[in-house]
Amino acid sequence: MPNSESNKNGWKDHHHECNHEHEHKHHEKKEECCCKDSMKKALELLSDKTLKGIDFNNFVFVGKRFIAGSNIREDLFANDNISNPIINGVTFKGFDNCNCDLVSFTSTSHIYYPTPNNNPTDVNIPSFTANHMSLCNVDAVAFNYDPAKVNPDSFDDLLTLLLDEYHKKCYVKCDECCCNDGIFNAVYNPYSPNNLINFTAGWLAVTNAKVLGKVGSVLVLSSTVSDRIYLVCLDSIGFIND
Repeated sequence: MPNSESNKNGWKDHHHECNHEHEHKHHEKKEECCCKDSMKKALELLSDKTLKGIDFNNFVFVGKRFIAGSNIREDLFANDNISNPIINGVTFKGFDNCNCDLVSFTSTSHIYYPTPNNNPTDVNIPSFTANHMSLCNVDAVAFNYDPAKVNPDSFDDLLTLLLDEYHKKCYVKCDECCCNDGIFNAVYNPYSPNNLINFTAGWLAVTNAKVLGKVGSVLVLSSTVSDRIYLVCLDSIGFIND
């Protein structure tokens, strides 16, 4: 909130009566998008030359109402509830010039309702294609990497080192409206070799995921049973079991 100070709850201190309804709406709008910038930075880190084998042709973007690149399964196959990205994943192209609010991918009809069904054709949105997604609508991102091009254990290590380097160069101030600090402190212990958690984020559910670190408001995890990475908005996490 420009030109004013906020208390620890994120509300402005007033000596007069103020329009609380207006402030509440402003607070809600800020909370909806507080992960946007961090998710953009997390996705940009994937272009680092040290990370080899990322399958950019098969990404899954889990939205608040719909999903691009995968359907929601009825079970936790391969420790999560999404179909393997190599089946219906979308090609992640990056971000358009002069626009910081949209994720760009190749035009696809693989847009799904978040209704659990092991058959993707049953939940596909008919006659609908898309090639962009609002960053404010992204709850989580999932993608695979090719173990033939990199040792799975070393990929985790390389990504962890990249996250460490990011934090050395950049100070990230979390929005006061968000819950990300408390969630991150609950799930990540830098002195533990195995930060394994179960969690839900939007319509995504994952078990035994390894916490590698974070980029601002985005938690970075790897699967312990498949060659898969998750970038998850901390404030989209609903349930955890650490």
